[in-house]
Order: sequence, then C-alpha cells, then structure tokens
Amino acid sequence: MKYLAVIAGKGGVGKTTISLLLSRAFQRNKIKVGLIDADIYGPSVANYFIKGEWPKEINGGISAANYEEIKNISLGYFQQNSKKISHLVRAPIANAIIESFLHEVIWDDVDLCLVDFPPGTGDVPLTLMQSVPFAGAVIVTTADEMAKWDVEKGIEMVLSMQVPVLGIIENKSYLDVEGRKIPLYVGSAGKDLSEKFSLDFLGRLPCEPGILEKLQEKNQWHALQSPLLDQMGEIAVEISRKIWDNPTFDSQLQFAIEGGNLKVANGDRPIKEFTG
Repeated sequence: MKYLAVIAGKGGVGKTTISLLLSRAFQRNKIKVGLIDADIYGPSVANYFIKGEWPKEINGGISAANYEEIKNISLGYFQQNSKKISHLVRAPIANAIIESFLHEVIWDDVDLCLVDFPPGTGDVPLTLMQSVPFAGAVIVTTADEMAKWDVEKGIEMVLSMQVPVLGIIENKSYLDVEGRKIPLYVGSAGKDLSEKFSLDFLGRLPCEPGILEKLQEKNQWHALQSPLLDQMGEIAVEISRKIWDNPTFDSQLQFAIEGGNLKVANGDRPIKEFTG
C-alpha cells in the first residue's frame, strides 16, 4: 500500500475537500483507495461518509469504514454520540490516535491510502511525516496571498522530510457563473509557489458550492458529473503516474491515457481499460 499526504500547512483552504474528491477520482479509476482523517482536532471525513459502513472491532483490530468502496477512518465516527471535544486533545494523545489508525485499522487490499493532514507544521504533522513512508505529497492552497505564507511552511516541512512533492493544487480559485470565471481571491498563490519551489502546478479548481453534499447521496456518487469532478480525475491520473511510474517502487502500476480513457497495467497482468 502506498501513502499519499494531502497537506496545506494551514486551515480553511479546502484540504479535506480535495482529499474526498481525490479519493472519489482514484476509486472511479479502479484504484482501491483508503483515506485517513488525521485532523484529530477537527475530524470531518466521517460527516461526509456517515451513510456508509462504520468501523467495527474485528480480529483484534478495527475494520476501516467503507463508503462506496472507499475505505476510511476518522475520529469523527467515535464522537457521534460523545460530548468529548476533540480540539482539547493533547498532542501525545493525538499522536497515539494516529498510530492506532496506521497500525490497528484493517485496510485489506487498499492500493493507495490518502492521509488528510491537520493544519500547521506542529507535533502531529511532524509525527505523521516521520511515521509513514509517504510516496509523495500534494499541496493545497487558495490563490490568496495570505494563504501563501503558511502553505510555504508546509512545503518546506515536506521537503525537509525528503518526501517528494507531487504538485500544488490551487483550490477555490474562482466561481463559474454562466461561463464567466469570477476570482474569489486576489493573488495566484498556487502558481507562485510552484515556480518558487520548482514544483508541478496541478491546476486551479473552481468553487462548486454543494458538491460534497451531493456526493453524500449514495445514488449520486458514480452518476454525478461536473467540470470540477472531471478536473479532479485528470489530477488523479497525473498523481498516479508519479507514484507508480517510478523505478524505486516494486510491482508498479503503469498508467496511460488512450482515447480519453485511463489504461492500467499492474505487473504481469494484462492492460485493463477503465472509463471512470
């Protein structure tokens, strides 16, 4: 199983949204995907996957929750009927919870596990970076100049831990009103940071109100279409290539696009075509 970090270095840029949408994009491309909600102080993944199968104790461990074939775990599942306030958890306890998610949760045959990082560059993010052999990290920012300062610290943390940055996503960049792109922030932080650190710029994403709420409805998970979801699919393919088309990894998945469709070859198995 490969691990992919989704990092911002700050809150409010839509890091969890990107994690959820990327998970959907990978799953639609027939990659068996998992998602760890590592934001112990503000777990929100469970709020979107609550209609799926919840985690259970099994064989001395915990089975991952399952929503539309996306395995996931979040502290939010264990706080639904609790008055405990997660943001009062001390760092050692938060780190212990993360260790439990990593080593006690049964992920079965997941190919790629996304880790939705908490904001900042403090103790919990550093522990994660030291505990997990990440294949790479995706950086999330908005276009706002104020966001750029904090996101830059997140990039520096990742690079200092010798984890490859696979690219930068600029989220909530504009609102599409009848074909007219209206900027939501002053600045171009995503592009600026990619140039400063010589990183790939994976694109500017629109703000699409209500998209996650629509994906909460199980019957819309596969059927829902939008330009944002199409763009996320393209980004997922690009990330997949960078993770598996790499000579340092064994049993590589090989990715290619032919005729608009994603084709995958896994080891000695024949190429299979997926239309998403």
